[in-house]
Amino acid sequence: MNCLTDVITHDPSTDANVHKSTFTIDGFSRVAMSTEYNWNGTSWVKQSQKHYVYDGLNTYVELGDSTDDINKILLRGGNGEILVEPLEAT
Repeated sequence: MNCLTDVITHDPSTDANVHKSTFTIDGFSRVAMSTEYNWNGTSWVKQSQKHYVYDGLNTYVELGDSTDDINKILLRGGNGEILVEPLEAT
């Protein structure tokens, strides 16, 4: 299975690391978790993490750093268009 799992951006003027995104892929080639990091000069510092729940191949729920925090609930119509997005958790 060929899936993108990491993206690192660099500052072109210094070629220093700036930002990193990592992706955990499930058995159906879907992103199960994404994590965002910033470079502090010596190491990567985690900024945020999202977990994804699916209904088939469609994303249904996006969870935040804590699995108790719902960031978005996505409901789709028959043609795949998004009907409801985002519902902010309270």
